[in-house]
Amino acid sequence: MNTAFHLRRARLACVVALVLLPGLARAQDTTRVRADSAAAAADTTQVPHIPVPPPVPPAWRYQLDFGFQDIAGNRDLTVVNSAFVVERRRQDRFTLNFKLETRFGRSNGVESVNQQQARLRFDWRPRAPLSPFLGLDVAHDPIRKVAWRAQVGTGANINVYTRDANRTWFSLGFVQDHTEYTPGTVPASTDDTRWLLRAATTQLLGQTTRFESVARYQPSTHGVADYLASFEASLRVSLTRRMGFTTKFEFARDSRPATGVQTDDRGLSAALSFAW
Repeated sequence: MNTAFHLRRARLACVVALVLLPGLARAQDTTRVRADSAAAAADTTQVPHIPVPPPVPPAWRYQLDFGFQDIAGNRDLTVVNSAFVVERRRQDRFTLNFKLETRFGRSNGVESVNQQQARLRFDWRPRAPLSPFLGLDVAHDPIRKVAWRAQVGTGANINVYTRDANRTWFSLGFVQDHTEYTPGTVPASTDDTRWLLRAATTQLLGQTTRFESVARYQPSTHGVADYLASFEASLRVSLTRRMGFTTKFEFARDSRPATGVQTDDRGLSAALSFAW
């Protein structure tokens, strides 16, 4: 009887061992624990985020505008206008801008528009709160009896907002003005020194539209009744990466024009624009 009892106890012990052995083996499998821990550590490892700076804009910028209008029938009107802009930007050091504009038109066989103008601008430290500038303007407009007019000016810009491609500023300076009139005009030429007051802005509207405007007021240092004033505003909408559509409004006033010439000129033009 004792022998049978001991046999039953041995069988029970074997059954318990068979049940508990797999669990104990898993608990003692340190290789598996280390592998699982290493995999978990690898999953939590992340590559640090490195910010990528925006691309540096090219130092040179070019833009060519060309517009044409031809009307025939009850009236004949042909107008051609074009502009070419070259700009050199050296980050925050300086901006050099050259602009050449030409406009020609005939109405009923008679020349009604004939104007050419060249402008050169140099701004030193254009993003500083106060920056000096130099400027040269040369114009030819026989319709207004101006054989040529040259202005050389200098002064300082007060930059009230400069961020990325957006800029708003005011200018205060003076210009030396020399005008040669067409033959037969009295007087034949004039020389004057003028104050220069200017307000300008360049704004990017979204990714495809650029708005630019500038207003100038140039009273004579001998009296504010003799002055030149102008306002320009343009809106360029990009159609492709290189091509766009530009609409421009211009207004100019000469308080003391040549005899037989009106004081005000106004123009609205549209042109295809190519930039690179």
